[in-house]
Amino acid sequence: MFGEIRSRRRVLRDPSAEADVAEYARRKGWRRIGSRDPAPERGVNEREVMWLTDEALTFHYVEDGVAAHSYVFFEGRDKEVVDAYDAQIVGDMDFWTQDEALRAEEAAEDPRERGLALLRVGLVAPREFDEDIYAAVNKELEEEEEDLRNIALWVMSYSPYPQYRPALRRVAERDPSPDIRELARATLRTLDDEEALE
Repeated sequence: MFGEIRSRRRVLRDPSAEADVAEYARRKGWRRIGSRDPAPERGVNEREVMWLTDEALTFHYVEDGVAAHSYVFFEGRDKEVVDAYDAQIVGDMDFWTQDEALRAEEAAEDPRERGLALLRVGLVAPREFDEDIYAAVNKELEEEEEDLRNIALWVMSYSPYPQYRPALRRVAERDPSPDIRELARATLRTLDDEEALE
């Protein structure tokens, strides 16, 4: 909102932490400047609340209805300021680390639990390419369970690494499910759109 530099998503352990985050922002003296409710008819599955910090930087809380998790991030114009606020909040709130999210996904056996864990992996993924995230998401494209393949494709859109392209092309051409093939094609288009914005 006040710039194009965004911190990474910090995924809260509490999937519905709006009250705690609002109290944190209040203690910091940050002013609430808006919110947005989910609008499934327009493809918006998130609730978002925004605050203005004291450095022309915005602080965002998001409840992701698909991933069933909540997260926060900062947005501004100055990378050093964004990074400084991000580093501070890591010590102030209880977040999933990337390693914890990856271990939980690896340990999950029930398909539903595994799908939710994979969505969490997608949310904790950094914007820059990460080999461990890539491997965790990519391997789910080989699963017999169609829902897990579907979730893996969805997760790719959270941090659309260009390295996903070969797997996406393969799925778009060969997956036994026409729905999965179409979703893979749509995800490839998302990658094209992301690269056009860079």
